[in-house]
Amino acid sequence: MAGSGTGHPLETPARRAWRRFARHRLAVHALGLLTALLLTGLLEPLINGRYQADPLLRALGAAPETLALAVLAGGTGAVAGLAWGCAAALAGGRAARALVAPARALAVLPLPLLPVLAAGLWGRDPGLLALAIGAAMAPAVAVAAHRATVASARWTHLAAAEAAGLGAGRILMHHRLPGLTGPFLLAAWPALPGALAAEGFAGLLGFGMPPEPATWGTLLGAAAAGPLGAGLLAPAGLLALALAALHVIGDGVRRAVGEVAP
Repeated sequence: MAGSGTGHPLETPARRAWRRFARHRLAVHALGLLTALLLTGLLEPLINGRYQADPLLRALGAAPETLALAVLAGGTGAVAGLAWGCAAALAGGRAARALVAPARALAVLPLPLLPVLAAGLWGRDPGLLALAIGAAMAPAVAVAAHRATVASARWTHLAAAEAAGLGAGRILMHHRLPGLTGPFLLAAWPALPGALAAEGFAGLLGFGMPPEPATWGTLLGAAAAGPLGAGLLAPAGLLALALAALHVIGDGVRRAVGEVAP
């Protein structure tokens, strides 16, 4: 029925999800804000020679490196966490408990300190920092992925597929895993703002990325070490803005996959 919000009956799930996301205006604006930050940062070298000392321009120029590191580190942690949680749920029994118990224990620890510890022990290597941040994000993702995978076993259409004589492997590949796309996306999304915040925290303490190429974390650390913390406002403000945008986009993702009524 027109205006019911159910969409065209032949509409693909991906298109339906995007339509739900697009109705969350704040999420769309937040996505545009992150895109603008990225594009402005890519253009910054064109004017950097003239305004190199400007703190805001330097912070804008650090946006691409910072966001790329957040995506790399957060994505690494998300993939590892999803595999961890899914494996625990599919293993069942004692194996499941042995796999998920460490994730639950680690998820409540202050794991953003892990990149700081890694840099203190082995130096400020970009690859090591990304791995350490990813490792810090993985346990929470694993717990959420395990919960979602266990809940999927109670879906009624899986019982119908079993009654129709479909094998366990076919049910997993064609029914269970496709249905878990939304819940897995929700489980993984917090790894992105978590990675961004962890990089900023490590950089503020002087244990983040090397000074060049600059990130918001390294700019925060350099500013905090200077007189009166001059230059803190620009990288701290952009970091806070990006974190707020990622959280708002996360709300849009929840709406897109149907966790919140559109």
